[in-house]
Formats: sequence, structure tokens, C-alpha cells
Amino acid sequence: WRHGEKFTQHDARFKAKYLMNTGDIEFKYTHSNDKDAKGVAVPRYVSNKDRRNPGFLSRGKYKSDDFYLKYRQELSDDLEFITYANYYKGKNFSYSRKNKNYVKYNDFTRKYGKVQIKKTYMDKNYAIIGFDYLNTDSDPVNKVAGIYKIAGTNPAKYKYMEFKNSMKTNYGIFGINKINYDKFQFTQGIRYDHAKYNFYWRNGVLNK
Repeated sequence: WRHGEKFTQHDARFKAKYLMNTGDIEFKYTHSNDKDAKGVAVPRYVSNKDRRNPGFLSRGKYKSDDFYLKYRQELSDDLEFITYANYYKGKNFSYSRKNKNYVKYNDFTRKYGKVQIKKTYMDKNYAIIGFDYLNTDSDPVNKVAGIYKIAGTNPAKYKYMEFKNSMKTNYGIFGINKINYDKFQFTQGIRYDHAKYNFYWRNGVLNK
């Protein structure tokens, strides 16, 4: 409803499953190609007529490939083993008004894996224990360092800034127990995460 704003999304998806006697293997793939044009935020008290003016339009383009693999195996009548693997890779582009085209500014990857065992007991109740791993990495195209003005400071303040990879690695262990009693369901869960960051951003270096 704001002049000039728009969003387009194109997806291509594929899914296949192979059935075994006591389990299955599932594979999914999604390719996305998105583009948008967004205006600046407008307060609610601004009149409807003025709110249709988006002001400065920022344009972006995003491409991604998402791969997912799942393996499920029934070890016995009441014991099930499941493992997941996911790999996501994306590219982000911003619009250059100077060059009149889209320029890539970063690559993004996500790697995820999970292993869990599910035990069914007393007919409808079950318990799950598992472990998962997550790694995300944002890789900017322009890796520069220097003294830059901090945005929005008056009088001007300057700081040493670096533009490098930003990475997070996370390990998690979890347990879930679900009990069904008549028309009631009781769920208990516990989880522990250990995360490590190597994070750079536009206003400086964090956790180097």
C-alpha cells in the first residue's frame, strides 16, 4: 500500500522419500530467488496520505539453496532412531544506485545436524534424548578495517571497525518426556546449549 514497495519470491521445491521395511529416508531441496524494495519506517500518527510515501527505498535480492536429509530407523517395536542433516547456503545482494545494478555484499551458510532416540512406553507415552549441532557463518564480500565514524553521533565519534566473517557454533543436548493420562497430556523437557561466537559487526569487533 506504499508507493514503490514490492516483494517478489520464486521457489522451486523437490521432495522424495524412500520407504524401507522398518524405516525411511527423506530428502528435500528448495531453491529460492527473492527480491524486495522497502521504505523507511513511518510512525502511526502520520496521515494516511503521507504514509503512502515510502521515502528512501532500499532494494535487496536474495538467493538460497536449502538441502535437508532425514533417516529414520525402527530399532524395535518401541525404540526409534532418527537423524537429520540440513545445509543452507544463501547470497545477499544490495542495489547500487551508482552502478544501477545489484552487488553481492555477503554469503551466508548454515549447517545443522541432529541425532535422537525415541522410546515409547506404556502404549502412548514416550521419551526422547538427543544431541544437535548448529554452525552459521556470514561472510561479507568487502573485508576491510579502519577508523570509521559511528553512525548517529554528534559530535562525531570514531572507532576502529573490522568487517570480517561472523560465526556461531552451537552444541545442544536435550531430553523430552510426554505422558498421556485420560484427556490430559503432560510434557517435561530439559536442554543444555554451549555456544561459541566469533562475531564482527559494523560498529566494531565483539568477542574476537
